[in-house]
Parts: sequence; structure tokens; C-alpha cells
Amino acid sequence: QDERVSRFEVELDVEGAQDTLLAFLDSLIAMPKLMAIERLRLSTIPTKANQLRANLVIQQLTVR
Repeated sequence: QDERVSRFEVELDVEGAQDTLLAFLDSLIAMPKLMAIERLRLSTIPTKANQLRANLVIQQLTVR
């Protein structure tokens, strides 16, 4: 946090069906709020067909 901007960081680990997980990520990217995706790792799960795992760090910015 500095004088005019606050930053709030969240790390998420999510796992799910490919279409559902990609729709979730798409909705995050399309959010109208002031935020940045600092890191996004997307991988398949070898033992589960059509399943993906994502790890991402999101930083929310609030201007006062």
C-alpha cells in the first residue's frame, strides 16, 4: 500500500473440467475492475481426461 493505491493479492489453485475452467478464467480476464493477473500456470492432469489445473496470482488495485 502506498499513499493513493492499495494492492490486495490472492493466489488461487483451481481444478476442473476444461470447458468450465477456461470459462472461469475468461470471466476473470473480462472483469471490469482494476486488477492484474501476475501469474497464470495452466496444466493438464495426466490421470484425468479433459481436466485442467490452474494456478494464478491476482492483484486487485484500489485507488483512493
